[in-house]
Amino acid sequence: MGRAYFCMAWVGWWLCCFCLGTMPIYAQAEESASTRLVPHQVQKTDTIRGLLLRYSCVRSMTQYSALREEFRHANPQILHSGHLASQASVLVPGTRATQGTACLRADTVQVVRVECEHFGAQDCVRIYVDGPVLPEVFLLKHEPPVRVVCDFDQAVLLSDIPKEIDCAGRLIQRVRVGHEDTPVARARIVLEIDPALAGEVEQTFFEQQSLFMLTVHEAKP
Repeated sequence: MGRAYFCMAWVGWWLCCFCLGTMPIYAQAEESASTRLVPHQVQKTDTIRGLLLRYSCVRSMTQYSALREEFRHANPQILHSGHLASQASVLVPGTRATQGTACLRADTVQVVRVECEHFGAQDCVRIYVDGPVLPEVFLLKHEPPVRVVCDFDQAVLLSDIPKEIDCAGRLIQRVRVGHEDTPVARARIVLEIDPALAGEVEQTFFEQQSLFMLTVHEAKP
């Protein structure tokens, strides 16, 4: 079904490492073994997604995710595209092949639907897109409520998506939807969660359906 998993967790309210699941979206060594690190000087309109697709012929989102993990290890100070400073130097994993009809392109995609679901000891947000894109996911906890942020670089929102969605869940209280136009198009989905109850945040991508899903699990006693 083209499904892959990765998850994040935080300990003591600090964002912790990505944890590997049954089919780790960030661990496909056979697809990225031939990569090399290419020095790149950041430009104002650069995004991590754009750089990865520029320096490699990416044929699947599983391969993209493996390259994204390599980028994270090579540039540990850059957690998401907002940390790319103009004129700074970064190392981008690249493959020998950079062009081809099967290569994914850094085209602008559209977020077409956002939904909330609740079942058992977990709440879920489903984000449907119309093309190959994975978000940069990070945690904001400087002021309440605690927020899980999903930035979809080079993505826009369908006009009828509500700006706020009242999930009325125990773990996910509300979802806020917004976008930026400059320096690049970016759709932002923000989950406001209850830090007293929430535990692990699992991320699942269904490639064939272009569906990204965030599941917040209740903290274990």
